[in-house]
Amino acid sequence: MLRYSDREIFSQMEEDPQRCRYYSGNATNPRQFNMTLSNLMNSLAIKAVSSSTRFATGYENLEESRKLYGLVQCTPNIHSYECSICLRDRVADIPQCCNGKQGGVLYTPSCYIRFETYPFYHEASQPGPSPPPPTTSSTGHGKISSKKLLQLQFLQYLLLHNIMHF
Repeated sequence: MLRYSDREIFSQMEEDPQRCRYYSGNATNPRQFNMTLSNLMNSLAIKAVSSSTRFATGYENLEESRKLYGLVQCTPNIHSYECSICLRDRVADIPQCCNGKQGGVLYTPSCYIRFETYPFYHEASQPGPSPPPPTTSSTGHGKISSKKLLQLQFLQYLLLHNIMHF
């Protein structure tokens, strides 16, 4: 996950602005779907928080051999407890945003969650360990800082490996 700003963002969790998108398909059994979705996303949040990558994917079985796929991710610059808060809050927002919908995305500048009834990620695409924090360097006119370069490289990695879809 990439976060770009014209101000200092390292080690600062931000939950605003919040964005939410759902997809038109409705679950045939919304109550059961929402329970399965909640279980999946909460377990993925726990997995992501305990991972050095702050990233997790997985699925839960639905009725009739269908599956529900999920992905959660935090920016690598925030602490694990902040990642936990951010993801927990996004999962808690699902009922207001996407109640009974078969797909949705909720995100803030610091975390991102997505769920679908089809596989939208590739297991082989899971990112490796987060890179070390960049060193600060002075920038001259027309030069890019090492922080911005690192952020751009991370976005390029995500886009090339088809991890983020908008």
